[in-house]
Amino acid sequence: MTVGTLSKLFWGGLRVGWVRSSPQVVARLAKIKTSVDPSCSVMDQLVAVRLLDRLPEARARRRAELRTQRDTTEALLRSGAPHWEWTRPAGGAALWVRVPGADTETLAQLARRRGVSVVPGSAFSPVDGFRDRLRLPYAHGTETLEAALPTLLECAERAAAG
Repeated sequence: MTVGTLSKLFWGGLRVGWVRSSPQVVARLAKIKTSVDPSCSVMDQLVAVRLLDRLPEARARRRAELRTQRDTTEALLRSGAPHWEWTRPAGGAALWVRVPGADTETLAQLARRRGVSVVPGSAFSPVDGFRDRLRLPYAHGTETLEAALPTLLECAERAAAG
């Protein structure tokens, strides 16, 4: 099964997507969708049809933007938090950063009190794992992370201290 959407490439409010799969799976999904949400607007569908011709160009542009933002985020972390660890992702729009010695749930709570919102890795684990990881998105640029990093570093130290 392949699932796609136009919202990540063009505009988050354009809620048009598609599924490629066997006819049986598509029929089942279509039946479920119509029982919950009969259709998207005609205007959204018309816009989507026009944008489909630009899909390859939009993908190439978005990939280039994400690579640049990922590289900038990595450079920022290397200079500001050199003891934090991560593996460069093959795709996506976020780094999974290991914060050695810190419980990132505690870190996230401390940071939230200071106006910085981050998601601890445990929020993505079915077994309460990844407690030493933070998900740091870079899809919308790095200015926010640059401003928040001093707070995150301070909160990481406090979280590691207990």
